[in-house]
Amino acid sequence: MTLVKLDYSVNNIDDILKTMALLTVETTSWIYGDDMGLPENIKMYIEYKKKAMPITYLMYDDTKMFAYLTLSIDNNILNIEDIHILKDYRNNSSTMMTILSAIAKEYLANKLTINKVVYYINKKNELSQHNFAKYSKSRIENKNNYMYELDLENQFILKLLEKCKEEA
Repeated sequence: MTLVKLDYSVNNIDDILKTMALLTVETTSWIYGDDMGLPENIKMYIEYKKKAMPITYLMYDDTKMFAYLTLSIDNNILNIEDIHILKDYRNNSSTMMTILSAIAKEYLANKLTINKVVYYINKKNELSQHNFAKYSKSRIENKNNYMYELDLENQFILKLLEKCKEEA
């Protein structure tokens, strides 16, 4: 598995964003409906991402994009905004490691300005709750989701941060 931080200045950015849009449709059409995959909706998705340019990490298995992760930094908090993972990769420890590596890399790149990492998980998504809970120090219930805070003192997370620091 390969982890790549998206560079919005690459020549094939529209192709990459279209692949992300199709992955989003495949992973969330059961929530939002199949019309997400209509050409005009994909075009709007591409234009929005090109304008917003969120911090995005792409995950590949050989040449196939199987997941992406969108992050933001607001008020010294690194927020995990969005994670889309193809079904065959969801209950996979390598996928979880890749996601945590992306978070660790972004945390290390902005360590001086970040004092916590949070993510929101839909109450119906029990698999993600289970996978992320073991690395969290708190969970706060909201109307439709739970907010988790990554435990930056967790031994596994500390080792991962150290590994990412060595690779940088």
